Amino acid sequence: MVNQILSFEEILEREEYVLVDTSIEECRRSGSGWFRDFFYPAKTFSDFDEEVLRGRVNDLDFFVSLLRSSKVYTSPGVVFEIENGRNLIQKKIKYLEERKIKHDYFSKELSNRGTSKKRLKRRSHSPNEREVPQEKLLREIQDLYYRSFVQARRSVLPVLESEQELYDTLENLVVNVAENTDSKINLNLSYGDSINENKVDLHTDEQLVSLALYLSMRGYEGCIMTRDSDFRRILMNTFGYISNPEASHAPEGLLESIGENGIRIYSFSSGDGKLVLDTSEVKSASKLPLREIEGINQALDFQE
Repeated sequence: MVNQILSFEEILEREEYVLVDTSIEECRRSGSGWFRDFFYPAKTFSDFDEEVLRGRVNDLDFFVSLLRSSKVYTSPGVVFEIENGRNLIQKKIKYLEERKIKHDYFSKELSNRGTSKKRLKRRSHSPNEREVPQEKLLREIQDLYYRSFVQARRSVLPVLESEQELYDTLENLVVNVAENTDSKINLNLSYGDSINENKVDLHTDEQLVSLALYLSMRGYEGCIMTRDSDFRRILMNTFGYISNPEASHAPEGLLESIGENGIRIYSFSSGDGKLVLDTSEVKSASKLPLREIEGINQALDFQE
């Protein structure tokens, strides 16, 4: 039933397949603006808000545990986004370390001007003694990024080799629907966009929707857990396209499969999921403007 509120545990118990994106690990404490608002501005380890870092640790630890579930799957795009985030953390730590070394060097030079070598040696500290709590937390976050990357790579939903062409057809369809219907708005909710200055679209959302359609055509029901409202628009617009008589590239049997093997989308906030779409309950698809139908047809014609 749409608008029903469920916990993660209840969703995992109810669903056969659960597809997740990177927005899930930001659904509790740290928020989607973590990279933009807290990560980039920091020039020293001490610049980080310690409580924000602890929230990030909790979020990532939860995300890793979620990925360990046998029902939870990702896509190659999700793995790439996590890897991108991991690399940024590594670069930031290296940058902050280099700044700290330079600061310590200049501080020592200043001390040498008025302090004897004997007293200076007695006052020296080891790197660990100089480590602030934020530095330790940031290294813990780095480790959790690595663990989530490894686990997500293991959790990519496999596509049967004999059905690769079917999946490629579905992904190509979904990508073109999204591009020709302005389905994507929340570009800043994924690692791939929020931390990439050029905002390269990795089509991660489209991959996950395509995998949900693929599961449906294979006779399975599944869901997508996300904070990103783009998923609902992408899936509904795809539904709208394939149900239109003017659609010239609707894969045979897809519309029937969606009706028989429902796809659900849960929108997350504060750790709970609200069911915002269930295709098995959709009586009729929203009608797409004819210009959008024609735009999708032309794009797919051109790619054949």
